[in-house]
Amino acid sequence: MRYEKIISPSLGSSKGRIPEPHEAVHLDRLGTACFKSFSATHTGSGNRIWTGTGGDGERLFLKQLLGRPAEERLLSAMAFEEYVSQLGDIDIAPRHLGSDAENSALLFEALPDVHDGRALADASEFWESHAHAAGLLTRRLHSLEGAGATLPTQPAAPVALALREVFEGVPEQIYTDASGAEVESWRVVQRDHALAGAITELFASSRPVPRVPTHGALRLEHMLFREQSVHFTDWTEFGLADPARDIARSVSEFLLRAVRKTRVCGEDDSTGASIERVLRELEYLRPLVVAFWRAYLGGRVDPDLIHRSVAHSGVYLLESVLFGVEGRELLHRADRAALTLGRVLVITPSAFANKIGLESVE
Repeated sequence: MRYEKIISPSLGSSKGRIPEPHEAVHLDRLGTACFKSFSATHTGSGNRIWTGTGGDGERLFLKQLLGRPAEERLLSAMAFEEYVSQLGDIDIAPRHLGSDAENSALLFEALPDVHDGRALADASEFWESHAHAAGLLTRRLHSLEGAGATLPTQPAAPVALALREVFEGVPEQIYTDASGAEVESWRVVQRDHALAGAITELFASSRPVPRVPTHGALRLEHMLFREQSVHFTDWTEFGLADPARDIARSVSEFLLRAVRKTRVCGEDDSTGASIERVLRELEYLRPLVVAFWRAYLGGRVDPDLIHRSVAHSGVYLLESVLFGVEGRELLHRADRAALTLGRVLVITPSAFANKIGLESVE
């Protein structure tokens, strides 16, 4: 995969009128004759979402994937649906009702009275019980049997591929078209040989680890809670991978929230001070990480999993900046804090495991 496809994906326009469902997809292929009383929106990545009712009053959720990687993402989602259909009623995700491959669309039964994890966290209503439920479901997912299915394998994290090219030198056309913030973020990591070596070691250490079914994008917005029960949604990055990547993706959600809440104006900007400020803010969120982690482990002890999970969390922090500043002229101090913390998590995971909540459970 080339650098330009990672840093500058074509996700389609998220502006303007969203067409009605029958204008965008083949409803007959989705198993429904009509889609009425619906609302429509775009997701942050430019996908289209419709929620509403079908002809018989059933609650429906329709998602159309847009952009250049839509076909690959649809294949991953369909691989998940085929996989779980062989396992019977495992109640891990909303029920899939149909798909339209030509238009990269998926139809699901809409779950009643649910709130996604990001909305709960934004409202300061994401509790340890929610984190515990998510940890249990993640453990269930990673423990599922193959059932004779041939599952896709997750590729290396996009940020790792991008960083390799940053370390080697950004292509001239990409550099010419880049914003000031993008160039600044590349400059921060480009000559960091310790970081480059640590990322290489991380992926080498993951290589012999037994692959398990993983969600691949286990962010808070993909966790749907009803009271204390949870379902995971958006399986477009499903595949076999090191379980540490799912754990790290969830943990990095709380790390990023701590980074964004950190007060930085007028304070010491040194590396140590920046990290300490983030860790102080994380103390309010750390119990959530601990609850998720303890539920996931279920009493097991796995130091290698801890270290890989911490390091992958650092990779995701780097990703949040390298992929999140496109079009901006300057890096914010929070961006620099994310780069700083991400770097030390990748390079020295054992020193930060307990501090971020991935404690060793004896």
